[in-house]
Formats: sequence, structure tokens, C-alpha cells
Amino acid sequence: MFGKALELLERGSFEKIIYIRPNVTLRDVPEIGYLRGGLDEKLSWTLGPLYDKIGGKENIDLLIERNKLELMPLLFIRGRSFENSIVYVSEG
Repeated sequence: MFGKALELLERGSFEKIIYIRPNVTLRDVPEIGYLRGGLDEKLSWTLGPLYDKIGGKENIDLLIERNKLELMPLLFIRGRSFENSIVYVSEG
């Protein structure tokens, strides 16, 4: 499914992909707010499935740098409005 989202993005049908993941906390793992860095750095550990689909961290970083991919934890979407974007929600 993410491959189709990338295809639509490359065609210019949409401006960006919003990648939403639930940040499920685990015992003995720090809450996301305690991790160093900005939001993209804090969420980077959740990107394993995307690395597999897109071809590695470099390609993800390039999409983020070009504002074609926005990472967002599920609990941050309240009140947001996504214009001309594909909203891709991954369960895990």
C-alpha cells in the first residue's frame, strides 16, 4: 500500500505523505518525550517498515528533507487538517 502512495506522490497527485504511527509504550522503554532530538529523530525508530519499502534511511531522509514525508505520532493528530496529502496510518 505504501508503494501506491509513493507512486501517487511521484505523479504529483498529492503534495506529501503523512505517516502516522501509534507510539505504543513498552515497559522499560523511555516515553517519546524523553528521547533526544526533534520529532523526526524521536520517531525514526518506528521507520523500519518504511526503510524496507523505500530502500533505506537515506531515501526516507530525502523525502523528509523535501517536505514530501511528514512523520507524526497518532496522539498528535487531534485538531490537524491535512490538505492535498495522503494520510498513511500504520498499526505497527
